[in-house]
Amino acid sequence: MDKYRCTAPSCEFIANSVKIAYSHKEVTGHTLERMGTESRLSPAQAVGFGHAVMTEGWFRYFLTFTDEGILWEKQTWSPKSSKVPARVEHDQISYSAIKSITYEEVDRGPRGLFDREHLIWKGWYITLTNGMRFPITDDGQHGQMIAAIKEQMKLWGRKATATSSPAVSTREVIKEIKEVVLIQCRSCSARYQQGTPRCLTCGANL
Repeated sequence: MDKYRCTAPSCEFIANSVKIAYSHKEVTGHTLERMGTESRLSPAQAVGFGHAVMTEGWFRYFLTFTDEGILWEKQTWSPKSSKVPARVEHDQISYSAIKSITYEEVDRGPRGLFDREHLIWKGWYITLTNGMRFPITDDGQHGQMIAAIKEQMKLWGRKATATSSPAVSTREVIKEIKEVVLIQCRSCSARYQQGTPRCLTCGANL
């Protein structure tokens, strides 16, 4: 029997019938694809080499990093939708949308009331050009993902440089060379520029 899986990067829903798949699509707005009974990989596992999640109020954002670009998903949750989001939006962005990747250590305060040892969060922040910051915990495994993302950023940067044609402004400098002709006074032998009517030394006509 054919099964259907959700194509949303953050959703691992698998339906055993067309009716269940259609119901999931009506509720979430996700699209589903038919899969064989031998494959049970979720889209998050089957697509891309890494993920990032950020929660902000009623919204949850997902990034899935692939060689072709970044899959972006926004989920809107409400008190009435405890199991599935009320609304899901999808988009695809390029690696040029990443403004920076920084490694940070954040002091989150004491572990508890009687445990005064401070909890230090260590990891990366992926900051997009729109200001959104996605935390990636340094758990010993995400380092390779960060390296792959930085490599994709370099590749996309080189592609953008190759496709753009920079405007080269040229300025032509023209030098005008004038030859100065001097004439000599017959009376005192003083020299003046041609066109001078009288000798400024002796007053004779030139």
